[in-house]
Amino acid sequence: MTENLPAWDLSDLYKGTDDPKIADDIKKIEKIVAELITLKGKLASLSGIEFKKALKKYEYSSELGRNIVEFAYLNSVTQMNNSAASAFLQDIQEKLTDITKDLIFFPLEINKIPQDVLNRWSPEIDFYQPWLKRLFSMKKYELSEEAEQILQEKDLTSAGAWVRLYEESSARLKFYLNGKEYNSASISQFTLDKEENVRKEAWKEICKVQKENAHLFTYIYNMVIKDKALEDTRRGFATPVSRRNLSEQVEDKTVETLTTAVVAHYKDIVHRFYKLKAKWLKKDKLNYWDRNAPLPFEKEKKYSWKEAVDIVLTSYRHFSEKLYLVAKDFFDNNWIDVPPRKGKRSGAFCASPSATQHPYLLLNFTGTQHDVLTLAHELGHGCHHQLRIKNGILNEYSRMTSEEVASVFGEMITFQYL
Repeated sequence: MTENLPAWDLSDLYKGTDDPKIADDIKKIEKIVAELITLKGKLASLSGIEFKKALKKYEYSSELGRNIVEFAYLNSVTQMNNSAASAFLQDIQEKLTDITKDLIFFPLEINKIPQDVLNRWSPEIDFYQPWLKRLFSMKKYELSEEAEQILQEKDLTSAGAWVRLYEESSARLKFYLNGKEYNSASISQFTLDKEENVRKEAWKEICKVQKENAHLFTYIYNMVIKDKALEDTRRGFATPVSRRNLSEQVEDKTVETLTTAVVAHYKDIVHRFYKLKAKWLKKDKLNYWDRNAPLPFEKEKKYSWKEAVDIVLTSYRHFSEKLYLVAKDFFDNNWIDVPPRKGKRSGAFCASPSATQHPYLLLNFTGTQHDVLTLAHELGHGCHHQLRIKNGILNEYSRMTSEEVASVFGEMITFQYL
């Protein structure tokens, strides 16, 4: 089921880590940064047309930077045991951080521009209103230019570095079942097995390996949390989720109300479901290895990659011919990395290098129904991106409040079709 599965082709970004276009694009970013620095302290005196030109330059440099960093990241996540790929990612991140740190002034200075000046710049800057609105919402939490530069530079050695260590360490984990070696992605298929003993042994091995590495992963988690807490406190955010909520454009109270409602219905939904599942599995109480067990009346089926693609595309087509055509591009152009393999990051994601560049999907496909639905989910993210591709990189950013609507929608129309 997992042989001869397609891998993504990153050449739409760059031909390889030695592609001379990378160095050329870095030079373009350096040139734009030098041009924008000459406007420092003068933004409010620009005309609407001049400010729009500056914004376009800032946007273009952001796009180039995102493309380079995302290429380096995508190149590394399928070979996290390759030291050269990791070193390339680190080198790119360091170079771009050093180049762009002097652009910190640009959004900070925009936030100081009087409202009457902003009004005068309309309609030239109307296209960028979503970005400006988000920028203004962060005004009261901004620090000095020097402090903001320090935070940007230290991210290479703080939270960002810890997350990268976690991903690389997770990719190196080895699990053994019946004498065979698996990574964290490939062993997960056995947690869904119909045979209880197979599930039990798989979960025991997962727990054993995770316990052996718990000291490292716990330390990483604590460092990431502490790093966030220090910055949140300095910026003046009221709660640990306030910054994320502001970015998502939702009120703290809204999220609190949602959380309270979900917790209040644990017994009506979650607890009731597990009681029903225990009954269906003829158990008084579920063991931890039974949580993901298939139900006894489910068909035991493994899907080939071709079957999975046909199911998802047919599901999308049943809803909308346009959606089907947008989705089909991902398979026709090798924008998906499908097979689990040694050194590859576990899980699944949709990565968008920039708003004007098509996304890439990462999967670890083993042929389960869960994998079919995961494909539908990530493809929902991809189609969402493609349908808003003209909005530009400044206006577009990931918001869970809208992103997950698109992905879960793709998943649910596929689930209904199945």
